[in-house]
Amino acid sequence: MSRRQYFTTDKALDAILKETDADFFGSLSVSTASASAAQDFLLPDDNDDEGSGSDEEHLLGQELDVEVAAAQFGDLGLDDADADAETLSPPGSPSAAAAAPTASACGCSSNCLEKFRKAEIEQFQLQISDMERSEADLVLTGVLDACRFNQDFTTHNKKRKYEAFGYTFQGKKVCVGAFRQLYCVGTKRLRNLISHVKENGPVPRVHGNAGRKPHNAMSYEQVLHIVQFLKVFTERFGIPHPAPLHGRSAHPPTYLPTHTTYLSIHKDYLEASSGSTIKPVALTAFKEVWAKCLPHIRIMTPRTDVCDTCEQMRRQWTGAVGEEAKLSACHNMTGHVHGAQRERDVYRNATIAAKQEIDAYATVISPPCQPCQHELYAVHYTFDFAQSVFLPQNSRQVGPIYFKTPRKVHVFGINNEAVPRQVNYLIDEAQTIGQDGKKGHGANTVVSLFNHYFSTFGYGESGCMLTADNCSGQNKNKTTMAYFAWRCIHGLHKKIQINFMVAGHTRCLVDACFGVLKKKYRRSNCDTIGQLAHKIGRAS
Repeated sequence: MSRRQYFTTDKALDAILKETDADFFGSLSVSTASASAAQDFLLPDDNDDEGSGSDEEHLLGQELDVEVAAAQFGDLGLDDADADAETLSPPGSPSAAAAAPTASACGCSSNCLEKFRKAEIEQFQLQISDMERSEADLVLTGVLDACRFNQDFTTHNKKRKYEAFGYTFQGKKVCVGAFRQLYCVGTKRLRNLISHVKENGPVPRVHGNAGRKPHNAMSYEQVLHIVQFLKVFTERFGIPHPAPLHGRSAHPPTYLPTHTTYLSIHKDYLEASSGSTIKPVALTAFKEVWAKCLPHIRIMTPRTDVCDTCEQMRRQWTGAVGEEAKLSACHNMTGHVHGAQRERDVYRNATIAAKQEIDAYATVISPPCQPCQHELYAVHYTFDFAQSVFLPQNSRQVGPIYFKTPRKVHVFGINNEAVPRQVNYLIDEAQTIGQDGKKGHGANTVVSLFNHYFSTFGYGESGCMLTADNCSGQNKNKTTMAYFAWRCIHGLHKKIQINFMVAGHTRCLVDACFGVLKKKYRRSNCDTIGQLAHKIGRAS
């Protein structure tokens, strides 16, 4: 049997730990080079006979690998036993080496992490992890500044050349490995923080590029060129709005035609910049400058304004020749928009007053109620007809349906904006006054449905306010006015006030509820009016 010389396990483990980096919670990742380094500790003897003992060498190498793996698993904490590792010795050797201590999770011999409870460590690490990076840096800089050694001489009474730091946690000294694990900080970041504390003290870190202009930033001339192009383009094709939108910006918007897009306008910008010395920018930068410098210039959507009067006045303004004609057209349009805004303010104030009255009312109201049962005078109702729907409805209709003409269903809604709660009436084409679904939107239908609503879903108010659009066939007619007057004469109401908004500017809460209803309708499959009523009931 050939003789071999052996090192003890503690020396092999120290060599391996030098090549590995114990990161958070003492995890070790031993590379293949570490295993090969451990096998190099088998030093061949000069008197070894070549070609013999191959089986014994292979067996001894396996034993060393087992001992190294055992030491690694001990560092990871996978083995609860604290028994010391045995010294590697050749088979049959009578000598026994001293026991080697197991490496700690922090990488030092003091087992710094064992000074604290596991729950405390986990709780502190969670708090550090939840912080923003800048907040965690402030905490670490403060801790490092408090851990600085202020003595001019070392413990060996020598002149201190470099500034040192003593790491602590909860008033107890720890090693640098434990400090990194406790504060969830890596080696490079800790080194950078130490350099920052040495140079600047416990102040927030500022990135080196802060305040510097990027190399690819747009110049002032490029931004000015884009702004000038958009202003000229808007003066030529834009439709100005005479007054600013309520609740948005103080600058009146200007709308570009609906057929224009950001891409088409950017192409015109590139063509206009072809002969210029200023370098044009890409589409993304073009849109950013537009949004920041000229946010009031917008591309008109099909639903931006449905008022025919506004559209006609805009055409008069754009087609006007001369300053007097433009001023006259702008004055007329301004008066029209201001009138619509006054009506909108009345509607908004009525809604606010109704909500405040209901909130301050002590009695809980549960319809149906008797007429004039409660002393409420600010209850606000809005009502309107929605666009008719058709049956059968299939969300994935591939081809034509069997019926040549679908079944038409009218939808009428009354919204109590103080609650808010809306009641929708579905009127089948077989239930209209006229034949074949005709006369389903007349004044008789409105009066009949309002009479049913007040007796079934009314709040028993003494007075109320009604808001409707300016449609003469449904709302603004003598039949509807006579019905509301009849209610006051017979004591069903003490006071009823009705307002009609300007045509084209009548969007209110009942229309918003109709929009929710239509979304549910388009995504549903309905064959009967009962299924349609069920879908509408679940739309909210």
